[in-house]
Amino acid sequence: MATATSVGNLKNEVTCPICLEFFKDPVMIVGCGHNFCQACIAQYREGAETDGTCPQCRQTFPQMIVGPNKKLAHFVEIVKSLSVQPADEARVKVMCEEHDEALKLFCETDQILMCLICRESRLHRDHNVVPVQEALEQYKEQIQTQLKSLKEQRKKLENWRECENRNYKNYQVMETKEIFAEYNKLYQHLQEKERLLRVQLKDLEEKMDKSHRETIIQFSEEISSLNSLINDLEEKCQQPTGDFLQVRYIESLPSLCERKPLMMPKGIFSRPDKKLRKFTGQKVALREVLGQFQGTEKRALEGNKELFMFLRRRQGLVKVTLDRDTAHPCLILSADRRSVKKGRNRQNVPDNPERFDPAYYVLGSEGFTSGRHSWKVNIAKVHSWAVGVARESVGRKRNIIPSPGKGIWAVRCCLGHLRALTCPFPTLVALRRMPQKVLVYLDCEEGRVSFLDADTGDQLFTFPQASFGGERIRPWFSLWMIGAKINLRC
Repeated sequence: MATATSVGNLKNEVTCPICLEFFKDPVMIVGCGHNFCQACIAQYREGAETDGTCPQCRQTFPQMIVGPNKKLAHFVEIVKSLSVQPADEARVKVMCEEHDEALKLFCETDQILMCLICRESRLHRDHNVVPVQEALEQYKEQIQTQLKSLKEQRKKLENWRECENRNYKNYQVMETKEIFAEYNKLYQHLQEKERLLRVQLKDLEEKMDKSHRETIIQFSEEISSLNSLINDLEEKCQQPTGDFLQVRYIESLPSLCERKPLMMPKGIFSRPDKKLRKFTGQKVALREVLGQFQGTEKRALEGNKELFMFLRRRQGLVKVTLDRDTAHPCLILSADRRSVKKGRNRQNVPDNPERFDPAYYVLGSEGFTSGRHSWKVNIAKVHSWAVGVARESVGRKRNIIPSPGKGIWAVRCCLGHLRALTCPFPTLVALRRMPQKVLVYLDCEEGRVSFLDADTGDQLFTFPQASFGGERIRPWFSLWMIGAKINLRC
């Protein structure tokens, strides 16, 4: 049995180009060979006597001759007898409200369905008109193309989402391991110190025990000597008068009563051992270190109040301008060098060593080697951007990935997420709201780079302490989406 597609192709061959129905009494124009319904061509030629134009190929004949095409008429009946009907033919045809005719045509100019009579009206005579099926296929093709593009975008976003989840989990696990590894190092260090201290204290304890025993023995000997003397004197006091006053006893009495002055034995507390004083000092020092550690930890977790006070007073704000010699050829700087925009095409600029290419970066003209500095960056209504600071020696002629290891400390906004460009993976920054202005803070002495919401004062991210080594540090900016703009006029 013939398929719907095959029957559809056959129907196209037996369809009148004028009425778009099966041929009725088909006739052929002698000369060009095109076929039409006898009534359709007669109506088309109404008013013409001899010459005429073919409605299909527009060929003009001085004398148009038409004749019946019986073979075509027989072929039409064969096609009609085929049982397979295209799905579109089975649908109920929508009728023209004005002419009560089937809407078989589509006006591409006005984007409406129309009947055969509408096509011949003045309103649509000069418009581009095609059969409904042809228009349907064209729009289906456009939709399929759009669907393909949307599916590709969906697939790309799904891949990005999977990559984001994977990177986040990897970073979370790695960061957790690193944090506990540092605490374990500290714990092991304290355990080692404790072990050493216990050994030293054990040695000191043994020496103190020995000294203590010697002192107790001295006390005991003195007490025993005094006990003997006291007993002798008490016995003499109990003797009769004659015996007590005998000359030899009277003469020896002063010597019995005389003793060296009583001296306090030098025990460990009367003469503290140097090592004991040392350990007592260590105890006090440990208390101070613990207090300092607790204070440092609290400042690290809660943020440095001094920094916020400094920024709140808006002291040290720098008027940053952009360095034309460093800008990528697609980055367009304003005349006052206070804003930059990502263009579509490369500008004709010198390929000097300072210029970034292929990376879409630009540096600020200012550079810092000491002191505290801060500046604001307006990124309102910009969905993709990156700002921060970079070393003077940062690479210019290669496409580097920004990170402290590459000499760049920055935050980047992309697809509605803010990330700090840390090593080895970027750190996702939790936000209450996406900032419209970013305040960049640089402390060259402490090696600190911080980013804050310039409107609310909320801290976005602070990089771990860095060592700039006295190298010149400059403001750094990046744009990669066409039309994106960064403004330094805040």
